[in-house]
Amino acid sequence: MQLALTVLNSLASKINNRMAMNLSNIATAKPGKKTFDIVSSEKALLQKQSGELRALQLSEKLFRTLDVKNLIDLFFEEIQSDIPHDSIGYTNKTLGIALSLGKMSRHRMEYNIVLAGQPLGEIVITRSRLFVTKEVEIMENLMCSLVYPLRNATMYQLAMMSAFQDPLTGINNRASLEKSLPREISLAQRHGTPLTLMVIDVDHFKQINDTHGHQVGDTVLRDLTRVYAESVRTTDLVFRYGGDEFVIALSNTDLAGARDVAERIRDGIEKCHFTVGNVRLVISASIGLTQLNGRDTLESAFRRADEALLLAKREGRNRVAQV
Repeated sequence: MQLALTVLNSLASKINNRMAMNLSNIATAKPGKKTFDIVSSEKALLQKQSGELRALQLSEKLFRTLDVKNLIDLFFEEIQSDIPHDSIGYTNKTLGIALSLGKMSRHRMEYNIVLAGQPLGEIVITRSRLFVTKEVEIMENLMCSLVYPLRNATMYQLAMMSAFQDPLTGINNRASLEKSLPREISLAQRHGTPLTLMVIDVDHFKQINDTHGHQVGDTVLRDLTRVYAESVRTTDLVFRYGGDEFVIALSNTDLAGARDVAERIRDGIEKCHFTVGNVRLVISASIGLTQLNGRDTLESAFRRADEALLLAKREGRNRVAQV
């Protein structure tokens, strides 16, 4: 409130100074010269200052959130009355965000937002009739209000992604598992829906690292991650727990369904072909499964899944076991 008041006082001072200058021009105007139109001039100045104040107020609102989706939703909501439109959309490929409201129309305004070389996404506004110059000016003022809040939110979200993402494979890491799986377990227990945990361990992976080097081992892990991603649904969660051990949480899936998924993964891993020089690597994995019960915590469910994994290894590896 203090900031807005200061701006208003500043605007009033500027208007008074401008009026004094204009009155002076009128008083000293010579015959035959065009008289300065103080009414239209001050009206234009007030409109400009009003637009700047609107942009400042919007910027203050946008700075209150560091969630990119919430920020964009708020921006869309705020400009609804300023720029009549049929649709508006925002995409940010780096963050994997694509938001859209309304139905696309013929005419559009597009803004590719970049600040100090950092891409912040793209905004597209469409409607059936042309956008006039005044609306373009208004939109550009409002876009200035968005840039720095969006930069802050983007940097925060990238930092959060980095904290919960495995740098080698690009999937969720152990910190992400410990943060998100308790919530998934609680939801499944509350709604009475099945949830199955799968633990995957690459057979003799240490031998691959020791014989062929860590670079080859890293390549194997990245390729296996693709097998996992292609074998599950987008609603399932895949984590790299550590080393060559991965965990998958299969929502709304009982043991029978989870076993089908596990066999698909095991078969996909077996079909992966890796060649180092003249040596062809044959990769396999052991997989343990357990279905959540009503009393489970993350620790108890994970303990049983780990027991199932050890059972698969004892029974000869390259197989699926369940507890």
